[in-house]
Amino acid sequence: MCRAKTDATLAAYAFGITWARAFVDGNKRTGFVAAVTFLRLSPENLCPYLKKGVRMMEDLASSAMAEESFAS
Repeated sequence: MCRAKTDATLAAYAFGITWARAFVDGNKRTGFVAAVTFLRLSPENLCPYLKKGVRMMEDLASSAMAEESFAS
């Protein structure tokens, strides 16, 4: 699987889950867990850095980061 496609898919999942506001609480956490799970199941088996991932999810949820930036 191409790295760019993996990044874009991961960003789409994280963005969609975080912004869906499907839950009263825990949308950022759910988006983050989905992103980490996607990475662990991907053929590339990437390992995200926890603190950086948390900061990125907070930025994504607060509109400080765009979906395209999250993908890169």
